[in-house]
Amino acid sequence: MAFNTGLSGLRAASVDLDVTGNNIANASTVGFKGSEVQFGDLYASGFLSGATNAIGDGVKVQSVNQTFGQGNISFTDNGLDMAIDGDGFFILNNDGEVRYSRAGQFTINKDGFVVNNQGMRVQGFQADNDGNLSGVRGDLMIDSDNLAPRRTTSVDSQLNLDSREGVLATSGTRLQTRYFAPNEPTVGQTYRLSYPDGSTSSVQIPSGSSAREIANALSQEEGVSASGRTELLLDGSNNSSIAEGDVFRLENVDFDIPSGVDAADRLQKLADDINSSSLSSINATITGGGYLRLISSRGDTLRFSYGGDPDTGAAQAGSMSIFADTDEDGSNDLNPTNDPTVSADDISSDRNAPTTQVGQVSITLDRDVQLVSSDLDASNIQPNDALSLNGTPLTISSDANVAQRVQALADAINGLGSGVSASVVGETGLQLSSASGDPIKLTYQGSGSLSLSGGTNVSSDGTNPTLVDSIFNGVTPTAFTSNTFDPTDQGTYNHATSSTIYDSLGNPHVMTQYFVKEPNTSASQGNAWTMYVQVDGENVGDPPNSSGEPTMAQYDLVFDEEGNLQSIDGDPDGEVLISNWTPVDGNGQPNGADGPRLVSSGGTTPIPDPPVSSNFVIDLGDTTQFGSEFAVNDQSQNGYTTGRLSGLDVSDAGVIFARYSNGQSQSLGQVSLATFKNAEGLSPVGDTTWVETFESGQPIIGSPGSGTLGSIAASSVEESNVDLSEELVNLIIAQRNYQANAKTIETSDAVTQTIINLR
Repeated sequence: MAFNTGLSGLRAASVDLDVTGNNIANASTVGFKGSEVQFGDLYASGFLSGATNAIGDGVKVQSVNQTFGQGNISFTDNGLDMAIDGDGFFILNNDGEVRYSRAGQFTINKDGFVVNNQGMRVQGFQADNDGNLSGVRGDLMIDSDNLAPRRTTSVDSQLNLDSREGVLATSGTRLQTRYFAPNEPTVGQTYRLSYPDGSTSSVQIPSGSSAREIANALSQEEGVSASGRTELLLDGSNNSSIAEGDVFRLENVDFDIPSGVDAADRLQKLADDINSSSLSSINATITGGGYLRLISSRGDTLRFSYGGDPDTGAAQAGSMSIFADTDEDGSNDLNPTNDPTVSADDISSDRNAPTTQVGQVSITLDRDVQLVSSDLDASNIQPNDALSLNGTPLTISSDANVAQRVQALADAINGLGSGVSASVVGETGLQLSSASGDPIKLTYQGSGSLSLSGGTNVSSDGTNPTLVDSIFNGVTPTAFTSNTFDPTDQGTYNHATSSTIYDSLGNPHVMTQYFVKEPNTSASQGNAWTMYVQVDGENVGDPPNSSGEPTMAQYDLVFDEEGNLQSIDGDPDGEVLISNWTPVDGNGQPNGADGPRLVSSGGTTPIPDPPVSSNFVIDLGDTTQFGSEFAVNDQSQNGYTTGRLSGLDVSDAGVIFARYSNGQSQSLGQVSLATFKNAEGLSPVGDTTWVETFESGQPIIGSPGSGTLGSIAASSVEESNVDLSEELVNLIIAQRNYQANAKTIETSDAVTQTIINLR
């Protein structure tokens, strides 16, 4: 009996030594979990045996349990090393066999898969091409290909425009002539323009153009600055009893004829409602005699309906007839008989179609819009003739050579210091320019004559002087104040900011926004600005001009009294669409990237996904107009150029991010973790891995940090949880136990030998 007891003790102590030795051997193994031996005593007892007489039969090893306590976390230099801080196991694919491990020493194999030191692939949740994580689990793979470029489709522009800024204005004298459009031009009609230097050009206006389009067409001519407006005059003088509750529709905005207002005041109330509405580009006034004058500063076609319900067609009690004085001679050119019964229905059967367009386009015939020139042919002036410029006498040179006399006259004018400059054009042409805004008054008295380049000779009888008010083609020059925008002249805009955007090929381009403070009007109350946009110094405005080229992209910004953006071009959304940008290379030629999709061809917001054009949206919703310095609070866009893989990062949630040389980062996948109801039931199979058993139960798989799963420490590993000091003490105890059990056998042997020696 004592022999068996001692032998069982030797076997148990030997197992204890083996387990302790294994723990000590793996004290530096990453992810290793120590084991401990659990013993149980042995008793031999029968059915009728008494417990008080039981003698033990020794000891047995009941189990060798694993301890899954947390090991220390230490940092490494490998970006893919990971340590689990908390519960959970990495999931590994060993050629189809699923294993679990706490050892997070990972790297990338030749195929791009994330593997451990034994080549087992790490399992995780995969990401799509845009970096969006899915719930699909598979082998994590690092794609080392270049990151494809992404075109800019959205620009977030958060700025502050200084409300204290003044209007940047220039003054001068301009020669202007009037054209009436668009209901006057016919198909193929041509406008002939005469310039101060004697040259002329012709512009053919397409039929059906609005005043705005005609102005754009004329502005394409060198030295011509044209602006258009559309005017509609409605006659309410014979129907002052416009009925309460009727609906007046203007540009698809309905205005109710007010109730409880005197009949004589209803037209004025309607004008006030229009001016305070979202139609910021339309101004309404009441003229003498009961006329409602509507003017569109943008030059667009004006659309209105009244006299019948715009939706149902039911008749309304009141009516207003159209009155259009296209040449300002007092006659009604659209309603010559002044018949008060003529209404919108007589002009157009479609109430929402253009009913009338009385356009006015002012054209500046000058190559320098800040200076006004009057060309005079001075070839016939005679010696000793008398000239007076703005009241200052000038003496004609007595030189026999006409060219010398003209040059001497120009020198004399320039020497006056009056703000009027003179230059010789050709041999006998004299060009006068004024930048002061005052008319040029030239008095001539003599036997010769002065000839206007575009008009009729002006001469005197030698005794009575002739006053020439610098007329050009019969038009008197007028003083002007203008804040005409010129992107090449910093004096014409208050603020500017630039940012980089990208085309579909990933090529960078510079988008510049210019901001111009607009003059104070009763409608704007000093809160109006204009934003101009260029890309690479080129226009991107839509619609294009008559030649198909982009126009200047121009947008009207209106702020409220609190300094917040109220509308852009009457739209409260605070967004503008750039829909006419063609990406070009350094030589100004298209570079092969996707081009624009004009609004007329279906370009709209939001930008479709995936995008199919170069169109992008500028969001100015958070732009303000406060009394502080101009500031760019945020300027961001969603495009980028192509990038090469430059590094990897792992988040606490186990998401693997790829860093690229273009500054972008994109998630490639997320490490998945597994936990078990009975982790001690896992079966160790070597290589610091375990496999699932019946005792462990099935794995519960999720992302790090979810549920009871721990988080991920990047560039770190979990050390062995073996306490070396404790194991050395256990080794001493196991050795002592082994020796003690051996002594039991030795003593039993001595007793047995004594018995054998009895003879």
